[in-house]
Amino acid sequence: MKSNALLFSGALMISVALSAFVSGCATPPPLMEEPRIQSHIVKDFADHVPVDVAVLPVVDRSGTSLRFKNLMRDYVTEELTSRLYSPLHNDFVDEEVGSHPRTTPYDISRHRNSMGEDAILALLVDDFEVSYLPGYRKVRVGGSFQLFNSADGRLLWSREVQKKWIDIPGPVQPGALRTAERTAVREFVRFAFQDLPRRSVIGGRS
Repeated sequence: MKSNALLFSGALMISVALSAFVSGCATPPPLMEEPRIQSHIVKDFADHVPVDVAVLPVVDRSGTSLRFKNLMRDYVTEELTSRLYSPLHNDFVDEEVGSHPRTTPYDISRHRNSMGEDAILALLVDDFEVSYLPGYRKVRVGGSFQLFNSADGRLLWSREVQKKWIDIPGPVQPGALRTAERTAVREFVRFAFQDLPRRSVIGGRS
């Protein structure tokens, strides 16, 4: 009887210890670091507000999937539209610049004024990772966005962002990683475009 009590007591202690360990693992660490941001916008941006914008395919230095690159480009066009710019259709842009994967930036001088656009937006990704750890999800995204005036090739606006964050997802379901990637890309694009002026605020032709 005494032996059974000791066994029960020992099992209970082990159970409590394991619960504490799992609970500790499930507590996410704080945000890894503040975002690193470099922004640029010309002083006379309001005098050169583009309307039609050609969004180039993503230049990838991170080895990410084609799905991710297409997601980022689609979310960028959505973000431009929400700010009252008019992005050209991606298929139309691809016919001019090509859509094959590349790791080197496009030569803007070769393509400006070739699609009837007012500006060209170049996208570059150099870091992307979404990983699951016990109880939380870690996301790391880094990239840059450059908006060039098609008339003279001048850089109108740019934003380079390296962002890391941690969140606590719900129960991991089939396809959770793909859903997490979509969420990460959308949040990153929205964050990156925070300082691109809306056309309704700065004017510009309609």
